[in-house]
Amino acid sequence: MINKLYRKDVITWKWEEGVEKAYSNKDGRIMHGHYRHYHDGGTINQIGTWINGLKEGAWQTFYENGQLFSRGFYKNDKRFPSDRAWDFFKENGERFPDSIHDEY
Repeated sequence: MINKLYRKDVITWKWEEGVEKAYSNKDGRIMHGHYRHYHDGGTINQIGTWINGLKEGAWQTFYENGQLFSRGFYKNDKRFPSDRAWDFFKENGERFPDSIHDEY
């Protein structure tokens, strides 16, 4: 199942057993499965996977023009193996220097 959400369909974060988990405001269910989030103009914003309300595996975020902004992996909703393992790109496709990790 692919959850398709737009900016107006926000996610609510709730604490469960000491862990903050994501729920869809669209239907109230916990986020689980393949996920695609779209910019208001219809272009893809994010692609990833939720497992029981936590980000897991490969995730990508895109600019409104469709160009890749960031990519990396999550494990139990944390960037894996670290923030520095993620790649960030400018709108022209050029990779940001590693110092960009300090901002995200």
